[in-house]
Amino acid sequence: MGRLMGYSLVRKGVARYLVVLAFCGANVNTLSAMEFIKDFYLPLTTNYDSNIQMVNNNQKSVITYAASPRLTLIAQDELNKFNFDASMFLQKSSDRKISEDRDDPSLSAGWQRDFSRGQFFVTSGYTKSSTRTTELNRSGLVAADGSAISKSVNLGLSYLLTDRYTLSTGLGYQSQEYTSIGLVDYTSKTINAKLSYLYSPTLAAFIHTSLNRYEETGITSGSRISKSTSAGVNYQANDRLTMVASAGVNQVSSGGRGWIGAYSLGYFLDDKSSINASITRSVSPSGLGGFEKSDSMNINYTRDLSARDRVGADFGWNINRSINQTRNKQLNAWYVHDLSQEWSLRANTQYRTLENGSQQADGYLVGLSIVFQYPNF
Repeated sequence: MGRLMGYSLVRKGVARYLVVLAFCGANVNTLSAMEFIKDFYLPLTTNYDSNIQMVNNNQKSVITYAASPRLTLIAQDELNKFNFDASMFLQKSSDRKISEDRDDPSLSAGWQRDFSRGQFFVTSGYTKSSTRTTELNRSGLVAADGSAISKSVNLGLSYLLTDRYTLSTGLGYQSQEYTSIGLVDYTSKTINAKLSYLYSPTLAAFIHTSLNRYEETGITSGSRISKSTSAGVNYQANDRLTMVASAGVNQVSSGGRGWIGAYSLGYFLDDKSSINASITRSVSPSGLGGFEKSDSMNINYTRDLSARDRVGADFGWNINRSINQTRNKQLNAWYVHDLSQEWSLRANTQYRTLENGSQQADGYLVGLSIVFQYPNF
C-alpha cells in the first residue's frame, strides 16, 4: 500500500506540482538560461543491532541490509530556484518478526522566487518511514515496526521592511498517518511570523510567534491549539563562532502554559575540526494524541584526519515530559575513508539507552557502508 501511495504521488502530485511551479515562476526563455545541478547518492549498508526493540527482557538481535538511493535536482537563475529530491529506503531484515522489511519512498519539491526586497517560497513533501525511528525521539515510544506517512505543504514570505527590519511569515499544513497500534492519525495547521532587527553586522535580534491547530483525523471535537511566542538573538562573533539563543512561552488549550527555549552553538576549533551543540525545550504534535513537550540536547564533533579520512561523534539526549515520561540517550561514532572521488567506506557504531518509568533498556549497533556519490553528473 505504501509503495502504491508513493508511486501515485510521483505520477500525480509532484509532477503536477512542478508543472504549476514552472508556469508560475518561469517562462521558456528563463528555463533555457537556468543552471542545473544534479546529484546522485547511494549508500549500501549492513547493520547489526543487539536490541532493536529496546526491551529489557528477552532481547533479540537482528542484521539488516539496506540501500538508500537518492536523486537531487536543482535548477536556478538570478530570481528563481526549483528543487526536487527523491529517495527510497530499501531494507531487508534477518528476522522479519523482530524488524520488518522496509520499502519507504520520500519526495519533496519546492520553488523559491527572489524579488527586490525579499523572497517567496513554497515546498511540498511526502515521507514514509518506520515508527520505530520517528517516535523514539518524538514520544519515547518504541512501538511495533509500523509505518508513519507524512504529507506536508508550506508557504513562506520574507520581506525587508527597512535596512534593519525584516518580516517573515509562513503557513503550513501536515497530515500524519500511522499503521502502528496506539498511534493516532492527525493533521496540523500552522501560521507563524518573525520580526528581525539587524543591530550590527554580527548581531541580530528577533521576535517569533506561532499558532498550531491539531486535529485527530475524523474527529472535529478533538482539536487542540498551541500558541508560542519567543524572543532571541543571532550572534556571529567571528568566522569561527556562531550562536543562536531564544526563550519564550507556550500555551496549549488542553495542557496549560509553560516555557520554551533553544540555544545552539557552532564553533570551528581549527581548519580541520568543528563542534556543534544545541539545547531545546519544544512543544510539537504527536501521534499519542495532542501536543508533546520535550527537552533535548545534542553535541556533534567532526575532524578531518587527512584529505581522504574523517571521523566524528555525536551525543543525543531526549526527555519526553508529557504522556510517557521517557528518556533516551544515543552515542554515535563514525569513520569515513574516501576510496576515490565517487566511492567511500563508512564504519559506524552506536550505543543507546531508553528509560520509561521503572523500566530501562539498552542496545548497541555496529554498521558498515560502501557509498557511491556522483555529484553534478
